Amino acid sequence: MSTLSYSTVETYIHNINPYGIIPFLTSVIILIIALNLLVRGYRSLLIRTISFFCMSLFIWKFTAALLLIFPISNLTLFLKYLFFVGWLFIPYLFINFVYIFCSKRTTHTFPFFVGSVVLLSIIFFSDVAFIHNNHFGHYPKLKFPFNVLVDTFYFVTCGLGLILLFLEYLKASESIRRNQAYLLFLGTSAGFLVSIAEIIYLTAPVQSIVVQTGKLTPYIVNYLIHSLMVVCFIFYLLVLKYGIRRQDSWSGQLQSIPFILVVFTIFCVFYSYLIGLACFSLFPISSVGLIVAIIFISYAVFKYRFMNISEIVMKFLVNVLLTTMFLGFYILVITAVTPQKIDIIPSIIFVILLIVIFNPLYLRTQRFVKRLLFHQKYNYQQTIKDVSQQVVTVMEHRKLIEIIRETIIKTMRVNTFVLFIYNDQSEVYTPISLYGVTEPEKVQFTVSDALITAVGSKSNRVFKEEIRERLADNIGEPSLELFDELQAILIIPMFLKGFLRGMLWLGDKETGDVYTTTDIDLIQILCNQTIIALDNARLYELAITDDLTRLYISRFMHQKLNEEIMSTMRYERPVSLLMLDLDHFKTVNDTYGHQAGDRVLKKTAAIIQEQVRITDLVARYGGEEMAVILPETDNDMAVQVAERIREKIGAQRFVADLEQTVSIGVATLEGETVMASISPDTPFLSHVVKTSLVNKFKEIIIGQADAALYKAKEKGRNRCENASNIPLILLKPIVAELMNKKLPDDE
Repeated sequence: MSTLSYSTVETYIHNINPYGIIPFLTSVIILIIALNLLVRGYRSLLIRTISFFCMSLFIWKFTAALLLIFPISNLTLFLKYLFFVGWLFIPYLFINFVYIFCSKRTTHTFPFFVGSVVLLSIIFFSDVAFIHNNHFGHYPKLKFPFNVLVDTFYFVTCGLGLILLFLEYLKASESIRRNQAYLLFLGTSAGFLVSIAEIIYLTAPVQSIVVQTGKLTPYIVNYLIHSLMVVCFIFYLLVLKYGIRRQDSWSGQLQSIPFILVVFTIFCVFYSYLIGLACFSLFPISSVGLIVAIIFISYAVFKYRFMNISEIVMKFLVNVLLTTMFLGFYILVITAVTPQKIDIIPSIIFVILLIVIFNPLYLRTQRFVKRLLFHQKYNYQQTIKDVSQQVVTVMEHRKLIEIIRETIIKTMRVNTFVLFIYNDQSEVYTPISLYGVTEPEKVQFTVSDALITAVGSKSNRVFKEEIRERLADNIGEPSLELFDELQAILIIPMFLKGFLRGMLWLGDKETGDVYTTTDIDLIQILCNQTIIALDNARLYELAITDDLTRLYISRFMHQKLNEEIMSTMRYERPVSLLMLDLDHFKTVNDTYGHQAGDRVLKKTAAIIQEQVRITDLVARYGGEEMAVILPETDNDMAVQVAERIREKIGAQRFVADLEQTVSIGVATLEGETVMASISPDTPFLSHVVKTSLVNKFKEIIIGQADAALYKAKEKGRNRCENASNIPLILLKPIVAELMNKKLPDDE
């Protein structure tokens, strides 16, 4: 019994046809891709449909491989029927996923489903197909004229799907969508046009004589007829593209599905009849085309979002080089071994070679092709280095946001940029920086919002299509209008200690390019660095800001005023100081309560911040007293700012229609005056002397502004008093005193 079993296995091994290895490997690759698509995107209708399309391709190629590898088998008849099931459902599944991608009604694909079922029924219940036993083993072939009917159905269905993808590519407004349609079109076109050769083999009634005679005539005839389909298809697409660009009236007719079906049916009947009349049966070569098609489709539905054509070309070249290398080795081994061992030994050596050296060789080949043909558009490493050096030294929210904003806009050349940051006080995500768009009415999200949940469930980038798919079942399509208002196609989540602290929404690139993997990696690194720096800045600002008004505390104001006076000494530029005091504020607390007083303080602080520049500093100097530092602002401009603040506060209605007024004192320190106070004969000023001078000048400007404030109160309040520019006569004695006084560590 064991001897019989061993003999049976030995017989099968010696009868294995090596030509079946390529379709077998193709079917395995397609199965792996189909399962990968299904596992990663089972929630998406489009990806599920593409997975079924791939499974149909798998059934077709797998049964074809078995019919080639085992030409004599009890399962031959069953495999033949299974072969036709996989083959004839390919057109329906293809057109179905095209309709889903193009957002068309899938009920319109039902006639194509009926067509596949009818053709299969004819094959199952009538003798229109047979097993053709030739050099390649038992392989199904169709009889004339049924082959013309099947070819026409195949060509018309696939041609319609390709034209719809091409139209989607031409009409897409977003580069991401356009790139996805382009990749789907390229992949399916490659698979379809190469598969024509397989259809020729399946339907051509004349058996090839190439093997017996070595003539090239069958190849020439076949590929001339093959080229006819390719040329006519390309011509139709070019005419269609020309008509759409010119907006000609007849372009609408060319896009009409009934018109396409009629024209293609007439042409494909003639073309299919020509195949049956003149073509020869050659070895099917569609395996390479199918692999290319499936790879493109996979990239289109997953990687298309950050995969440009150059990266695909690079990967394709790498695979071509490796395939050529391995096949060359395979042929070399075949020619070296004896004919008795040709069936099994080369396959074993080939598999061992793949296992041992494929991965290292793949990585080396990829690096070689990348260095040879492609160059980075941006110096990403230098960008990361520069930004890292900036964010670790900056402790202000506004400057950090400017850094990340300008870096991404300049590097990526994006059309729109919106940065959302989580606010700990209000517990909502609000936009704190916008570019290229105006702020919509509703731009706040809470932690419990479905969109935040969807973004927070991803550890890296999220694309618009993914969000649409996730939210369609939860909150409905209208809630996604914010994407269109902000013109966003990509969201980069910003996590800190596992919590979503912010989101970066980006639109299309100005160049029309897509986001590559390198782009995404760079943006993610920048966002990670920024959110850490922003959190550090937040903690720092909590230490230097007032809890009630969110203004800077007095100690920090003194520090910043010292820095501005130092700049005044160095660059001879002015600095102005406003001292503000709320009029009769004690009465507000006594009449309306301290909570009402707190609301008045908060609102007043907000009004002041609205009226000054981003570079100005507003601080809470005392109880109801506030201060504003105005760098590089002369006295006249400072008075205008003070009057604007006074008018805005006076026009504001607080709690219970409470009217609140403010008195303001203004003082300015001019750079020319400061430098004039220091004699030209004065030797080099040490750091200690400079620090002492700055502290004295600070006392003078605060004293002058404070004196002007009290003068405003004495004159009836609700007014601005100007101490004007601090005169030279006040500065010279201080400088002289310090020059004549020996200071510590100033020798």
